[in-house]
Amino acid sequence: MEGLRRRKGTYLLVGTIVTFGLLMSGNLANAQDNFFSATLLQGQGTGNQSFSSSDPFGLSTIAVTSIGNRTLSSSLSISSGQSGLWTIFLVGTGGRTWADLSFGVSPFSGPAAAIDIGSGVSFGWGIGYILILDAENPITADAPLRWTQSISGAG
Repeated sequence: MEGLRRRKGTYLLVGTIVTFGLLMSGNLANAQDNFFSATLLQGQGTGNQSFSSSDPFGLSTIAVTSIGNRTLSSSLSISSGQSGLWTIFLVGTGGRTWADLSFGVSPFSGPAAAIDIGSGVSFGWGIGYILILDAENPITADAPLRWTQSISGAG
């Protein structure tokens, strides 16, 4: 029963983050630009994928098909230097620890989110959300919010 409650809470948190990000941006084209997908063979990673937003918040998603990896980890770094909050939610299939959440204060990077996945063919999704609270460095179309996100596999 305890596990079911935790899962419901996790699903609610992820759904809230994604919905809030999409509603706040109000720009479906921006949401489509902040999506990346890849196939990761054993030990490979996506590399640092660059994302941007002209709003003081951003949402990015990396979807992977993993072949031969036993774990996935996802990290996020704000490259434009503004102060704010960031969150990474990583979820995958086939493992005992199938979801992890990591959060921190920007411009500092924090711990990566890490999960177990099935060693055969598995799927993973890394969702990053950033909220900028810096009044001294406003986000504009000429000076957008920029960040990188990555997912790495290990065998």
